[in-house]
Amino acid sequence: MKKTILYIFLCFVLEVLSHTFLFGIEPKFMQNVASDPSLLEEDTISGEQRKDLLMLAIKKADAHPVKKENVVYQIRCVENLFSLGNYSLCVETLKSLIAKIEKIEKKDSAWEALHIHALVNLGQAETYLGAYEEAMGHFNEIRTLYGADINSNATAHSFNGIGLVFGARGQCKVALEYFQKSLKIFQRTKNSRGLYRVYTNIGGAFCGMGNYQEALNAFVEAQRIVLSQKYKGTELVYVHLNFAIAYEGLGKTELAEKYYIEAAKIAENKKAYHLRMFVNNNYANTLYTQGKYVKAQEINSALIQEAKKLGALKMQMIALRMESSILEKQGKFKEANAILHESYKIFDTIYNQESENRIASIRYQFDHYKVLQEEKIQKKKLELAEAKVLNKNLWIAFLSLLAIFAGIAIALMIRRILRQCRINNLMKTKVTEYKQHENTKIEGIKTSFAQEMDAKNKELTSNALLFLKFNELSLAMNQIVKKMKVRFSLKKEEKELVEEMESLLRSFSSSQDLAEFKTYFEQVNSSFFKKLEAAYPNLTPNEMRLCAFISLGLSAKEIASVTNRTFQSIWTAKFRLKKKMQVDPDSNLYDIFLKL
Repeated sequence: MKKTILYIFLCFVLEVLSHTFLFGIEPKFMQNVASDPSLLEEDTISGEQRKDLLMLAIKKADAHPVKKENVVYQIRCVENLFSLGNYSLCVETLKSLIAKIEKIEKKDSAWEALHIHALVNLGQAETYLGAYEEAMGHFNEIRTLYGADINSNATAHSFNGIGLVFGARGQCKVALEYFQKSLKIFQRTKNSRGLYRVYTNIGGAFCGMGNYQEALNAFVEAQRIVLSQKYKGTELVYVHLNFAIAYEGLGKTELAEKYYIEAAKIAENKKAYHLRMFVNNNYANTLYTQGKYVKAQEINSALIQEAKKLGALKMQMIALRMESSILEKQGKFKEANAILHESYKIFDTIYNQESENRIASIRYQFDHYKVLQEEKIQKKKLELAEAKVLNKNLWIAFLSLLAIFAGIAIALMIRRILRQCRINNLMKTKVTEYKQHENTKIEGIKTSFAQEMDAKNKELTSNALLFLKFNELSLAMNQIVKKMKVRFSLKKEEKELVEEMESLLRSFSSSQDLAEFKTYFEQVNSSFFKKLEAAYPNLTPNEMRLCAFISLGLSAKEIASVTNRTFQSIWTAKFRLKKKMQVDPDSNLYDIFLKL
């Protein structure tokens, strides 16, 4: 039963590879073989004859190895090799073919379709051989290269192939998920061939899960597509075989036998002899599991003879093992052992043949690779020689041009240097004269400025002394007026006169005079207050005026006289000023302001 379930997942592979469908391409297979293209029709010749004719077509087309016709012939030949059971050779041939296709730089839609078809066939062949990781890689490659559109046929083929790998591993639930993804895309693109394959695979997945009723429903959909599209290949063989397996799983053995017999008849009519042997082998297995050993032996014996006639060694080996099992059930142990021994001999022959095929394929690939490498080496040598000559000529031309440009550049440079020397000498003379004139002018300005500064300083000092004298006089007059009021008994008129004098003295304020003093001071030291404010921004206006008096070299007593304040208050103000300016209490403020 395990063989039957495995078959369900792989039967569509045989169908795809035995059919001429090439993604919309209709190749004229026998243009270079014979004038009658009907020689390759499905119902006219056997698989072996078809293979021979295709090999001849490949040889005819080999003169143009990159033409589409040659690629199509080789893919068709691989399909026939697959149907004949030569899976290893299929894999090696497809790898070589895909390498040729991938070397083509500009691919149109037809080339892309051939590439996809070859990758699908390679993944299916590797799955049949049990190389699941390699197969998964090729199915993913299809989606990477051509599956940018999630709804493209390439993506659907990729999902279908991935589902096949999971199904072959026995992970039927995962396989079913991928088959359903592929089904949705094929339904949107209305790809009937893709729908037929996916419905077949979905039925196989349900068989693997033991859900034969759902499997039967999927097989019915596949049959509907085959009948509506009127496929002329071996699709009906697979449809009847799938029905047989589903009905067997449902316990309807009579219906299962009916469909096995019908599938074998259709394979006979299509001359699909290898497929007919496969159907009969499944039928014999079913009869054997039901205990119908006589009928199973009858069908199996005919299968052995047919396999010997067609040279199908693998099928002959399988049939001999079935025969051995039937004889063992009948108690004929000696005959069973002899037949089993014969099947082992065939197994050794198959293994040796496959080994020889692998060795021949590897040798062919090595020789082909060696020829290609030698061609590449020769081509590379020629390219290097040509490049060497070209580089030599380019260097000569480059050096010649460089010498010419260098000569021109040197001549221009010498001319420019001489001109620059003349200009420099002239500029030096003019600069020297200008400097002398400017120095004379600057000295005059300095002298005038010094004289003006000296006059301003004298005027400022004179004003400061004038303020000092005036304040002293004001104080003296205040003292005299006070004494007059105390010592003398003033008459009314005299008293009014004294009060008027006292009022005038009280109304006197030095603020206006001090403002005038600030104006005079700034004329001499225009930036003093700005620098002072920048250095000590937290000083008050009174403190800034005190700083100006100190910068003139006035003592505390003189400042007190000018500002009409006491000596003690001026001394206290200076102490607070030092503290506010954050300087040493013993430092000289005059020296600090002199730097400003």
